[in-house]
Amino acid sequence: MKTGKFKEAAVRLHTHTVVFRTGSDEDIAAQLALAGQSTKAIMLETGLTQCQVIYRLHKAGVKRADFRNGTSMVAQKTLPYIRRVAAQQVKEKIAPKFAPLAVSRLNQ
Repeated sequence: MKTGKFKEAAVRLHTHTVVFRTGSDEDIAAQLALAGQSTKAIMLETGLTQCQVIYRLHKAGVKRADFRNGTSMVAQKTLPYIRRVAAQQVKEKIAPKFAPLAVSRLNQ
């Protein structure tokens, strides 16, 4: 019967199925990717290999570019907070470096 090939294929497919259980490495990998984390950061957090991370994100349908582009729901929810923190960092650490330059230009 030809059904033997199908059962064989189903068994092989079953051994590679990724299940996104709460708290599992797969779940954590998807969460970190939705937050825009790199593959290397996900590898360090979960202990998965690079290929395992990429495979799991592909199966989950997660595209980190959506976070970077600001089009994902996670990015839209976190962007107002990130902008407040970033504005404070610019004001405290970056802008003072350029203040002497701005003053010298005004005096010219």
